[in-house]
Amino acid sequence: MSRTNVTNNIERALKGKYMCTLVRPENAPLEDIEQLRARLADLEGEVVKLKARPLPSLDAASILENATDGFAVYDSEFRFTYLNADGERLLGKLKAELLGKTQWEAFPETIGTEIERQYRWAMKERVAVIFESVYPSTNQVSGGPRRLT
Repeated sequence: MSRTNVTNNIERALKGKYMCTLVRPENAPLEDIEQLRARLADLEGEVVKLKARPLPSLDAASILENATDGFAVYDSEFRFTYLNADGERLLGKLKAELLGKTQWEAFPETIGTEIERQYRWAMKERVAVIFESVYPSTNQVSGGPRRLT
């Protein structure tokens, strides 16, 4: 077994994937075993440090706010309850202008369009829908395919 394989097996053992025991093959130089023992001690120290570190905070708001896609949340009456920064950019309106308003109050030009039909169908059936549309107020495809759930 090569030195790289032994080191990899030791690392896997520390991660709980293998059981590993250091055994000196008859023809292995003593310094190789000592190097492996030193590496094992280093790896054990790293594992202890990693286990002692607190896990990073994963709060939903910061994940959504830093998403690279526009993200909006509506209540059952189609009122905006959340909008991330990229959502503001794509819709061309600030969060403060949209929160608490319905989709139809904020964008009356979408009434009677495919946007309204798809939104209402998704809300009624509680299913995901994917469609492309152009927001009349911006003349831009609204984020390409839209997935509503």
